[in-house]
Amino acid sequence: MADWREVARTARTYVVSRGLEPAAAWDEATKRAGIRTRGGYPKTTFLGLCEAGYVRGIPAGTYADRAGAMRQYAARMVELLVEDDDYEDDPMELFTTATDGKVGEQGQLDVLFGLWNHGLIDVSSIETRVS
Repeated sequence: MADWREVARTARTYVVSRGLEPAAAWDEATKRAGIRTRGGYPKTTFLGLCEAGYVRGIPAGTYADRAGAMRQYAARMVELLVEDDDYEDDPMELFTTATDGKVGEQGQLDVLFGLWNHGLIDVSSIETRVS
């Protein structure tokens, strides 16, 4: 089984320390982890968090080559966590709320919490809006 938490942290490191674009960093991190698939929803979640400017050290921008709702869902999960930290205790409720139940969980939470639990999600812009 893929360790999307580790892949997400490694990809972030590749962006920050090697200057890779987030999509290329993700691909390199999956290769390093020996994962054959590039990630689908987990990759899109990572790119969505990067695009929103929520991954520490990675500026907001356009990093995915095609549109997809999972990118918006990824950002929404972070916003919900900031609004109500009780979601940390019930990650599936967080996921269902963020996606309106439209998507099955396939590693997206691992990507989010792999970064969140290591202090790699920058919530400063969200906290300003919520306060």
